[in-house]
Amino acid sequence: MTFWDKFVNNCLNAASVSDAIDNGLKFKHPESYKKFREVVQILDLLLLNIDTLKYNPSSIVASIVYLVTGRDSRQFTQEQIINNNCADLQNEGLKEFNNIFEAFLREYQAPSFEKLFESIEFICPYFAVPLSCELPMVVPVNSQGEFKVNFNFK
Repeated sequence: MTFWDKFVNNCLNAASVSDAIDNGLKFKHPESYKKFREVVQILDLLLLNIDTLKYNPSSIVASIVYLVTGRDSRQFTQEQIINNNCADLQNEGLKEFNNIFEAFLREYQAPSFEKLFESIEFICPYFAVPLSCELPMVVPVNSQGEFKVNFNFK
């Protein structure tokens, strides 16, 4: 979470959020960047669907994070997400994971876990879309393996 804390601090200290984004996001590990890209691409796809407006924006983001985190920690598979077989999110096998995620939501004042069920169900089919999470060739990597992604395309 240190990465996100620094980003938020940069946003708060910058004249505007666009100034902070102009300075770019720094990633220490390619895997962090890949997860970031996956979440953003799914969010981009969702925003193309007008039905997304029926859901709280915080619930949408928290639901994407829940599904990506659950899949990557092997709580459920990509196929279960796509087939919406993780609709039974309160089963005994997910209890510990759900408790941890609920604590995460409380820590960051996100919607409660129960309020995510509908948005999770709405989001599941979007995990079937093939995404590109590769590092762009134009991103320079420094000697420590860190890289910076600029969003300024002027």
